[in-house]
Amino acid sequence: MVETVPITSMGSMAIPQIDHVVLLLPYKDLMRPPPWIARNFIVTPGGRSKDGQIENRLIMFEDGSYIELIAFINDSTYLRNDHPYGTKHHGLIDFALTTPGTLDYTSLHRRITRCNSRIRINYSVPVERGRKNPGGAEIRYTITAPEPSITTQHNSHGQIPLWCHDLTPRDRRVPLTMDNTDHPCGAIGIAQLTLRVHASSKADYTDLYSAIMGTTPVWRLGNAMLPLDTPETLPDVPRPWLVVEGPQNGEDEVELSRRGVGISEIFLRVGRKGERGPARESIREEGVMIHFSYLP
Repeated sequence: MVETVPITSMGSMAIPQIDHVVLLLPYKDLMRPPPWIARNFIVTPGGRSKDGQIENRLIMFEDGSYIELIAFINDSTYLRNDHPYGTKHHGLIDFALTTPGTLDYTSLHRRITRCNSRIRINYSVPVERGRKNPGGAEIRYTITAPEPSITTQHNSHGQIPLWCHDLTPRDRRVPLTMDNTDHPCGAIGIAQLTLRVHASSKADYTDLYSAIMGTTPVWRLGNAMLPLDTPETLPDVPRPWLVVEGPQNGEDEVELSRRGVGISEIFLRVGRKGERGPARESIREEGVMIHFSYLP
């Protein structure tokens, strides 16, 4: 994992920030987190979606990003019907970006339309959503979601990111505190997201993601790295990256065939610059790969 390389963006667009990563669990694991979650993370209570299909919990980090743990209520197959995540396997299934202020949807749509990628996916117009937090305060935000692939007409959720923009103060939706970000594993934020794609389509996904994010990739060891930012700036902590990577082994090939293109692993930042601690084993569960990374 690379820490310091030059960063360039297209025009005046701000570098997108990681809003959150979505991790789908069996309902019993959401209600009573298994040891791989409970021993590493503080889990903050969430709630139920307005449509009554999904329940969630949050793992929030000091950098303002979070992992959203979700489950279909009682693992109901009926509730999966017609839901964007209804056909997803358990594990990492999606992620969302954000930017300061509002999303320039027209520019986003134009960049994607003009890019050279043969993968033809674009975004639906932003849709306002809302709920109340546990204290009863109103939460309102917009979600800009992928349209079905123009090429295949398949569901594109997880293949490209969502965009999430707050209409009410962000801390209502992501209420960071010292207590709920003091994780046993020591993680303070997200250092890297790895997008697993077929080797034959790596260049196309790089072009598509460059257009989506409005940034120019940096190439290292044959993989494209796209710069990201975080909602909160932490002193002496580098920006995170999104890395577009093909399969590294036969197991990756099998998982890619089964799960499709999407986020396959997360690197979490542990400690600040110069801080050291005991090495932590990576988390390897169904559809989940989480690594822990110290700064040099």
